Amino acid sequence: MDAITTRFPEILFESCSGGGGRFDPGMLYYMPQTWTSDDTDAVERLKIQ
Repeated sequence: MDAITTRFPEILFESCSGGGGRFDPGMLYYMPQTWTSDDTDAVERLKIQ
């Protein structure tokens, strides 16, 4: 991850975690934006968050 984020510093990388169950401080260092769920329904996402 260090090599790719150094090579492409202008790109905001985003990670994904199934329901927020896989947040990892190491990944958040490289990818400060995380998609908490693949559920894109706005009402359902309110329940998750």
